[in-house]
This record gives sequence, structure tokens and C-alpha cells, in this order.
Amino acid sequence: MGEGKHFVFSTNRPALCGYADTLVKAGPTHTGLEMKLFHFSEQKDLDTACLEEQLSLNGAACEAFEVSVLLLATASSSYLWFDQEHCPNNVRLCRILTEKVQKKINLVICPTTKKAEDSWNCHPCLSESIFGDFMRCATVRVWNGFRSDAEQVKPWPICSLALKEGETIPQPSATLAKPSVDNRLVTRWLPWLLLFGSHLVFSRWVSKVQSDQVKAQGLAHDQMKAQGVEIQKLQMQIEAQGMEIQTLKMKTQTQDVQIQALQTQQVSAGSQSFGVYCPNLFDLILLFICS
Repeated sequence: MGEGKHFVFSTNRPALCGYADTLVKAGPTHTGLEMKLFHFSEQKDLDTACLEEQLSLNGAACEAFEVSVLLLATASSSYLWFDQEHCPNNVRLCRILTEKVQKKINLVICPTTKKAEDSWNCHPCLSESIFGDFMRCATVRVWNGFRSDAEQVKPWPICSLALKEGETIPQPSATLAKPSVDNRLVTRWLPWLLLFGSHLVFSRWVSKVQSDQVKAQGLAHDQMKAQGVEIQKLQMQIEAQGMEIQTLKMKTQTQDVQIQALQTQQVSAGSQSFGVYCPNLFDLILLFICS
């Protein structure tokens, strides 16, 4: 791996020492490698504050940073390393590592006996039923060099991540705690992000208001157009009624002319009948006088 750092985690101290010794003996690949070993327990709470501090101080986000988690497999092992009920601290540890470390983490299977090794080799080791979601962000390896006396043969400095009984996870002071690189970036860019977000919200609000105004204007135009059509219909009805009234007036005038003509004819006929009747009357008077 050349220059860089390698963090190794396990619930078994001999496994940590034996695996570190194996990496050192691997040759030039690990020359100049800075290695740190961390022990944690499923019977005690995980010191997440210490873990995150170590990851932050040692540049876990760098490409040259590597992490290995040793998973012990016994002959009767049921491979419940990522079961939340059986191994909650292992699950929590791996989640923190996958969030903080840029490279994929190494999940190293450590058979403790030859029988355990044979049992694992017959098992579908890449099954998602064992590793769950960690299959996507981890590389599964097998290490067969476990020795129960490795810590006595060659001891290594080991950092404990297991909280002592009654000990609680320390909370960083708000005034003394130094912000990490990520926090400084957030602090620097947060005002600009807020400004951009506010501008985006305001732009969307202005766009919505303009869209509503256009819709309202279109609706008002449609209403005015409909009212204009109704007014035109009323005007046409009024004009039709006026034409009907004029027609009735013309009929009335025609009837008056006809009545006057009839009256004139009646007067003329009466005058002629009286002129015929009068000569006969004079004749009768003369006859009466002469007699």
C-alpha cells in the first residue's frame, strides 16, 4: 500500500496482533505503513466519540486510508456479525466506517480453527443474508492466520473502543471543540447555500404569481368575450322586435286606408239613391195638388 494508514478493528485482541503481524510480513506492499489497532466489545457500549475523533484526525477521507474489520468464525458459528440483535456494536461500527471512509472497507473473515475454515469454505460467503447492505460498500476477504497466542508472541499497542462500566460518551464542548474540515466547509458555504435557496424559492414564488396573473387575465378576457356575445344577441333581439313593431304599424295604416275607402263608397252610393227617390216624390205632390 506504500505510505498511508491502516486501521484494524476486532473484538478479539489476539486476532488483531496476528493480522497486524501478517500485514507487516507481507513485504514491500506495506513498507512505511502506519497501522493502528482498535478493540471493541459487544458486551460494552461502543465509544463512538473516540472512533470519530481518530478517523477525523487521521484523514479517513483520503484515498491512502484503509480499514479492515476482523470477523471471527468458529466451527459452530452462525455468521450473525451483521445481525442488529446479536452484534449491535459491530453493525454500528461498520456503518460509521462506511460513512467516514472514502474507500471500501475490508471485511476479513478469520476462521479460528481448521474445522471453522472448512465450514466457511463450504458456505456461500458472499450471500446478502450475511452481510446485508454492507455488500455494496465493502470487500470480503479471508485470513487463515489466526493464533490464540499471537498477543503473547508479539504484542501490539491496541486502542480500546469499549466504554468502561458507568462511563458515558463525552460530548464535545461547544467552545473548545475544533470544527473538522467538513464542518469548516459547511460553515463557509452555508450562507451562500441559504442565499441560493432563498433566491430559488423567491424565483419560484414570482413565477407562480406571474402564472396566476396570466391565468386571471385570460379568464377575465374570456368572460368579457362571453358578455360581448350576449350583448350582441340582445341587440339582435331588440332589432327584430323593432322590425315587428314597424310591420304592425304598416298593417294598421293599410287597414285605416281600406276603412276610409269603404266609407267613401258608402257615402257615394247613398247620394245616388236619394237622387232617384226625389223625382218620384215631386210627381206624387203634383198629382195630389191637381186633383
